Amino acid sequence: MALFNGVHYALSSSIQVEQHKKLSSLLDLHGAMSAPPHTHIIVLAGSHIQSKYEGSLYVVSDMWVQRSVVPGQLQPERYYSPDPTMIFSGVIACATDLSQWDLEVLAAGITSLGGQWRTALTRDVTHLFALHEQSDKTSPGGFYAGTPRLAYCAEYFTGGRDGNVLITKGLGYDEELIICGVFEISRNNFFFTPDGDFNPANVFHGRLADLKLSCQLTAGCSKAFDFSSKDFPAVVNNLSAFKNLVQKQRYYETVSVIQDAIGRGRSIKLTHYLFEANDEAQGGTSDKDDNGSTAVTHPDSLSSEFDIGTWPVADRCKGHLQDVASKHNICPLPAYDQNHVLIPPLQYEAKLKGALVEVHMAFYHHCVKNSRRDIFEAILRELIVLSPPAPMPSSHFKCQCLSDGPYTEQRKK
Repeated sequence: MALFNGVHYALSSSIQVEQHKKLSSLLDLHGAMSAPPHTHIIVLAGSHIQSKYEGSLYVVSDMWVQRSVVPGQLQPERYYSPDPTMIFSGVIACATDLSQWDLEVLAAGITSLGGQWRTALTRDVTHLFALHEQSDKTSPGGFYAGTPRLAYCAEYFTGGRDGNVLITKGLGYDEELIICGVFEISRNNFFFTPDGDFNPANVFHGRLADLKLSCQLTAGCSKAFDFSSKDFPAVVNNLSAFKNLVQKQRYYETVSVIQDAIGRGRSIKLTHYLFEANDEAQGGTSDKDDNGSTAVTHPDSLSSEFDIGTWPVADRCKGHLQDVASKHNICPLPAYDQNHVLIPPLQYEAKLKGALVEVHMAFYHHCVKNSRRDIFEAILRELIVLSPPAPMPSSHFKCQCLSDGPYTEQRKK
């Protein structure tokens, strides 16, 4: 399908002749039409004519055309306003090496004045804010998961408490490598629920204290984040390359994060450890700065719905939860909704299952000698909902009254 399929445009007379020809050529080449009824008015940035067409059609700056053509992705019109007060219109920004307070102020200012903000250096970023040119980090959110040959930037730190963690190579100090990307959470094999469907009667589920929540990440289907679908094969290749950084031992089975998704090709298994042993369980020697598999959330900073004593599990798990409560901390999903509010456990399924999300994750390797297995895990560090789950398909047959006879015959009347 053509990039500008369905776009009927009109160019403002204020655009100079050469620029007018260039824009017309680009639009026509990519499937747009200049014939009415018009859907888009294209004007120069800084024009004051937007209110004249408010609500009737899109009024966008000329930058919208170029920014759509270059990546081959139709950009959201609302971010390309010609309004001169929207000084960051067309800007997609992120930052590195700034304090959290500075990041929040910068992000709020840019988004309120027409721009977009990314927490990582994704492919569509146009502006990177940094303290100096030789910044150590790609961004505070980590490396974009689709970056070519990302494995060249990584190596394993071996012997950690929770396995061998992937770290950034060449920094001069050891720091967990974080990768990020935009994905859709599959509706299949969704275990990001408060109890992860744990069943104590199933011997294969082990102990509740060792419970790992998980879900499957697939390629996104959003036009606004079309790059996520195009880059998904590159993401899979990078994760496979991380696996290859470990020398494979003879007769060892490899358990990969790359899995087959029903109807969607490949998927990425994302994992989150729900519990972490507290100081009492570890004899008062817990090292909070160790590269643990899950970041502990301090319960005092959250409401009671995030407390281990009120954590909503199925009846079959309540006795087991009481058993682990004294020696473990609960680790809620670091998952935020579109307003950047932490999602309560009772809303995990409603807000995450099928949602388009921005994910930040770490990568771990475990060598299990007893069972001769190399196990790789993508561990959730942070998740932000970009677009809520699409509604499930409806059916008129579900609304029929059986006593009224066949629904198809009723429709004919």
